Amino acid sequence: MKTTVIVREYQGGYQVTVSTGQGVGEMVYVVSDQPFDAAAAATEAMAKWGVTNEEGAELMAPQEVLELVPEHLWYVDAKPQKVRY
Repeated sequence: MKTTVIVREYQGGYQVTVSTGQGVGEMVYVVSDQPFDAAAAATEAMAKWGVTNEEGAELMAPQEVLELVPEHLWYVDAKPQKVRY
């Protein structure tokens, strides 16, 4: 299952939710009311859980947060499957 990182506004701040298919369920982080802090948490989640997931990852976030996340971590392609003979 592809990793999904969702950033949303929550009680005056931002919440980062991570759902992976790597044996980990859903993790929720409540971060500060600053877009930079939410972007840092989302970047960390994409780097930790998205890049390592063979099926790839997607990030969904408000524009003010997305602009602060490195573009190469907005979407991570699935890795090619190795052919074994």
